[in-house]
Amino acid sequence: LIEGTELVAHHASGAWRPYDDAELTDLLAGAMARVPEWCRLTRVIRDIPSQEILVGNRRTNFREIASRALAARGGRCLDVRSREVGQRPVDAAALALRRSEYATRAGREVFLQACTPDDRIAGFARLLLPTAPAFLPELAGRALLREVHVYGPALALGQREADRPQHEGLGRRLVEAAASRAAGQGFAGLAVISAVGTRGYYRRLGFADGALYQHRPLGA
Repeated sequence: LIEGTELVAHHASGAWRPYDDAELTDLLAGAMARVPEWCRLTRVIRDIPSQEILVGNRRTNFREIASRALAARGGRCLDVRSREVGQRPVDAAALALRRSEYATRAGREVFLQACTPDDRIAGFARLLLPTAPAFLPELAGRALLREVHVYGPALALGQREADRPQHEGLGRRLVEAAASRAAGQGFAGLAVISAVGTRGYYRRLGFADGALYQHRPLGA
């Protein structure tokens, strides 16, 4: 409860109270257990200075607390952040591509993830197979590669180091899997929005510059 908010009056009257630590732990652990593996929890609890809190939780590491509670129940959070490889060594040859699909308002979303044998994520790609009309003429008839991400310590372009996913061809593998899926669904091309520094990378993968996106033809 933060001073100056409308809830202060409700708390003073006894009409409302914040969760206590046990309730909050149980709530968050239960919620985290239900997060799909294609989602990434970026914030579990807000970091509010404790001196501004009148009553209620003052701990800022509730993600860690809830994760321990979930593990004590025999479960674990499957979100992207919980499973990313981080600084762990990775055997690129042992990575398996796994695909999940789900419906969105814009179309069918495809989540491609490269997983280690112990179910850590070394990289992933997000592909949209649109069913709604294209919001830009440039995207008509095209699937959209929304994100490609490879984990591990950053390396300079062209550099190679053993047991690191960066520059081991994982990004190319994810892009090719996305292109294959889009082609199989009848799309004429694959579009990607890219930063200036990554355009050369996508050109090497068969993409050409468009007005706002880079494009790669699919099919015959």
